[in-house]
Amino acid sequence: MAVVESLPPAANATSEVLAYPASGGAAATKLYHCDGFLRIYGWSADSKLILASCPQGLKDRGPLLVIAADGGSVATIARGVIDGASFAPNSSDAVVYALGSSQLLSAPVNLFTTSPTGTGTQQLTHGWVISAPVWGPNEIVFARTTPRGKAIAPINQLWSIDPNGTALRQLTHMKVDPLATGLEPLAFSANGEHLLCGFSGTDQSSSWAVTLSGGTVVPRQLLNEFSVPDGISRSGTEVLLTKGFEGQPTSVLSVRWSGGKPTVLAPRGVNASWNE
Repeated sequence: MAVVESLPPAANATSEVLAYPASGGAAATKLYHCDGFLRIYGWSADSKLILASCPQGLKDRGPLLVIAADGGSVATIARGVIDGASFAPNSSDAVVYALGSSQLLSAPVNLFTTSPTGTGTQQLTHGWVISAPVWGPNEIVFARTTPRGKAIAPINQLWSIDPNGTALRQLTHMKVDPLATGLEPLAFSANGEHLLCGFSGTDQSSSWAVTLSGGTVVPRQLLNEFSVPDGISRSGTEVLLTKGFEGQPTSVLSVRWSGGKPTVLAPRGVNASWNE
């Protein structure tokens, strides 16, 4: 099956998760209806479950959901301000997520793991501000946000932790300009050595490759133009990006992890994904 997410035309509109047979020719199955802007975080390793959240109300609080792709159960596994979530890349279907109780920038957003039914929840961090956790084959990587003096924006650094809450370590020590926030992880290669990240700030967005192998961490900008990362191949050798500003002409590019000239896959395309 393939899943699409309908985009609400207004702030008070609704959205739905729809499943279509990959072979086509059949009507879509409605899996979930959301009174708000629904976000899909990804599939379980066996492609049977979908991880999504639906912020609702003025405080942007809503459930984190595990939705059966066959149109069966919908389990609410957390409630609050969700700032990223990811399935484990194995048959456990376990979930890691970042959860806060307030939209205030200084409010704690901590890391939790749980089962696909919401039982056995464990809190891994306390009193931090965390976003974008990604569960890789060897570790969980996330962005930790901290204030920095008179700078307009706080700064993100990448951290990692084992799923059992041990081996917490800081991966990056980047310095960025006062208007930039820094890196947020997006996706791992299958072997856990290549991590695709986005870099954000005021009027800036770029796609970064972070190599995690041999005990070293090497961040590197993939494209010296405004871009948003979309996905990484399982082999880790190729990355999908959307180049261009929102509201202006964009294009989907394929970029080799090792560098080189990008290949334009879809002029005027945006938000690409793949199953390679």
